[in-house]
Amino acid sequence: MTIKDIAREAGVSASTVSRVFNNNPRISSEVSSRVREIARKYNYHPRLPIRQRNVILLVPQESGYPAHYCVERLVMALSGELFKRNFQVEIVPWSNRDNLKSKQFYAAAAIGIDGETFRHWQGDFVQTLVLVDRFLEPAEPGVYQVCADEYGAMKLAAEHFKAHGIHRPGVLIYGSPGIGNSDLRMNGA
Repeated sequence: MTIKDIAREAGVSASTVSRVFNNNPRISSEVSSRVREIARKYNYHPRLPIRQRNVILLVPQESGYPAHYCVERLVMALSGELFKRNFQVEIVPWSNRDNLKSKQFYAAAAIGIDGETFRHWQGDFVQTLVLVDRFLEPAEPGVYQVCADEYGAMKLAAEHFKAHGIHRPGVLIYGSPGIGNSDLRMNGA
């Protein structure tokens, strides 16, 4: 698909489609929704110049264990891998999420933010969103979930302790039941 194909199917000009993807406030919500729906239907993503090839990383506005360690590691890992592919990482605190509509980006990842807050992601964006260690049930089109294997991690830790003669390790699990991965960690332990 090209921008012209989307414009033809939406019954608008190619410049209007471009304005939709640039989040121009003068485009009506009806036209914007129609264009975005067609783009999703054909899995179309705007082609951005190299200087705008960025991936948005949505992070919690408050620093709190363990999310801030995950954010730190994710930023390091993503920025290294994406740099090799001519992408950049742009960090956006969740408290500034309203600014996303004025940005051009290829994709977004969110860590440490409740998945339910992304319930209508595809209503506003054609870009893919990846939720890291959070769930959105039922799944939303264009929103993918990547979660840790807490059971596997606990098994590796237990094998390590056993191999080193530690037979009764203690386990401290941060978090409240039902929030984040604390239940998964407890079950794994």
